[in-house]
Amino acid sequence: MPPVFFPPVAPTDPPQHHASTGAVLSKNELTREVARRKHLPAALWLVLGTLLVYNLTRTYGGGCGDEAPNRLIPLAILQHGTLTLNAYRDVVAPHGQLPYWAVEHAGALLSAYPPATGLLALPVYLLLFPIWNGQPLSTSMVVAKLAASLMAALSVGLVYAALRRLGASLKIGLILAGAYAIATPVYSIASQSLCQHPAATLPVAALAYCAVRARNGDSLWPTLGGLAAGAAMAIRPQTAPAVLPLVGYLIWKGKGERARVVGGVLALVAAELAYNMAATGQLAGAYALMAPRLASLGLPEVGFGGNIFQGVAGLLFSPGRGLFVFAPVTILAVAGATRAVRRKDTLMVAAACGVVATVLFYGKFSVWWGGWTFGPRYLTEVMPLVALLWYPLFWPPSLVKSARWRVAFISLAAASVFVQFLGAYSPTCSWNARPVSVDVQPQRNWDFVDSPISRCVHERFR
Repeated sequence: MPPVFFPPVAPTDPPQHHASTGAVLSKNELTREVARRKHLPAALWLVLGTLLVYNLTRTYGGGCGDEAPNRLIPLAILQHGTLTLNAYRDVVAPHGQLPYWAVEHAGALLSAYPPATGLLALPVYLLLFPIWNGQPLSTSMVVAKLAASLMAALSVGLVYAALRRLGASLKIGLILAGAYAIATPVYSIASQSLCQHPAATLPVAALAYCAVRARNGDSLWPTLGGLAAGAAMAIRPQTAPAVLPLVGYLIWKGKGERARVVGGVLALVAAELAYNMAATGQLAGAYALMAPRLASLGLPEVGFGGNIFQGVAGLLFSPGRGLFVFAPVTILAVAGATRAVRRKDTLMVAAACGVVATVLFYGKFSVWWGGWTFGPRYLTEVMPLVALLWYPLFWPPSLVKSARWRVAFISLAAASVFVQFLGAYSPTCSWNARPVSVDVQPQRNWDFVDSPISRCVHERFR
């Protein structure tokens, strides 16, 4: 386990007391208390700063078209006390044809996705109720963008806090959390649109933080981690491959809290399954009703019939969706994971397993490119784990002290920020649709001449 880089407390120092309880702290407890006091203000400023950056864009919807039902659900709750979208039928289906993101069952118009994202956005809608209530529905796009960007910014704060708890210095913590904030799909996807990605990324970041606290022996954090994992899967079931390795770590580390870890996971997942049964009569919920809907709209069916080798290669290396193309700094997580495996750091190995499992999971998807979007949106939720895997690069002997590694990190981070800037400010560049829809010709993802990045550069700066 890497050492903690906080200054030791001299044995001659007078006894220190907990800020709230007044109890005398041991040396280890005092070290953690000093760490908490140091990183909390920086985390808050980081959240506020990234929230500002995320909202400098004047685009709404981002690189993900699935935000529409999540934007309407909070309105339906506050205006009509329901999770159905029946009150907005004229907006959802103005010509009688339902969009791909909506299904109908027993007379109820429903989101094709779990409603948990809309529920998580509810506090922001409630806070801004006097602004949007009575206004055109288009006004809710601004509120949805604020809710999404707040979720993404809070995840940045949690990633920073986790890195500091791991032992990162203030400078390293800010650098890595900053790279996570603006050099990964968290910037171009999660912060720009109220699709499932910002809502799911936030509990994954919370799970990572809880796992770090559990590693340090802090009580109750394994239980809270279980709740975070359950929330991630209730919001977006596809996060299961990412969070289950960390749940396993919490069960192993939790000792007396193992039953509560499992209970926390199952409680929120069970709530989602209960909603599915009540709303659609299917455990899979609206997902079970989507196949015929997609076929009727001429869209490719989403399933696990894809070639996993082609899918994984596309998710990582293709010019149309490759993670290492759209966020090249993420490739350094491979080096960090390698170091973690060699040093048998169980937490980091669990994080690496979560990333690998997610890539394999989506690699088997028949629509591995994720429809009309910018970059590898399917991998957005594992970015908190990628940020943790950067940290082993700074374990002593620090690789980044080498000029070669330092130049590599700076260059890859700069390239990533530029590409993510393109995605945040030009999410609707024409590549997905022209000359033919990427859903019709997915081989376009391997066009090295006409790629989303080159198209967006041309359209943005011409």
